[in-house]
Amino acid sequence: MSIDNYWFQGVHGWATNETADWSHDVEFAPSTVLCTSGLSSYSNASNSSANTGIIGYTTQDPHTGAVIPHLFPGISSPELVGLVPAIAESNVVQVSFYFDAEDASGGYGGVIAMALFQIFFWS
Repeated sequence: MSIDNYWFQGVHGWATNETADWSHDVEFAPSTVLCTSGLSSYSNASNSSANTGIIGYTTQDPHTGAVIPHLFPGISSPELVGLVPAIAESNVVQVSFYFDAEDASGGYGGVIAMALFQIFFWS
């Protein structure tokens, strides 16, 4: 098995006395993929956090063409309800990545983080 292609996106986020969040949906032809998400940098003043992961993906049945969503439990508290760092699956047509930065320091510095989203396609 060899990697035929790849896609990646670096996302830079920050928050000062607030929560900021982003999602990024990527669509492509049905493929066998390994998708990963992780924090590549993190800096905080105090009482802050950052989270990243995959919140869902969609597969397509190769015989019927039916589209099947695979959703993880939610994002209201990412470390508790199901952000996953990676998936490996066949017949994937869409992946949804998530990234948030939360600062509760009272505006005295905030949080700065960078997430890396990756998709590796193989045959």
